Amino acid sequence: MQFLIEPTNYSAILETENLAKAFDYSKIAHKTLWVNQFNEKLKISPTTRVVTVHETAGLSTIAIDSLLKFVSKGGTLFVTKAAKDERLSYFFGMTPDADCSTN
Repeated sequence: MQFLIEPTNYSAILETENLAKAFDYSKIAHKTLWVNQFNEKLKISPTTRVVTVHETAGLSTIAIDSLLKFVSKGGTLFVTKAAKDERLSYFFGMTPDADCSTN
């Protein structure tokens, strides 16, 4: 499990800390990376099976391409909050020009 979070997003940090406690208890390996670190290094460990993203706005286009490659190889991307990022429309099963508005 690899978490990608914004260092300024308090709810993402809190959510990650709580999930980390559960993973520690369950003995599931996990790692937290700041989004800016991931944008620079684009590193997903070969043993990682799930990448969790709280929000996608801070991800660079190259980072999203890296996540697409990860998913295409059988990995799982878990987005914990609703995202209106057109760059991720493929992940959500939508076309890039889809209407992402909510009512």
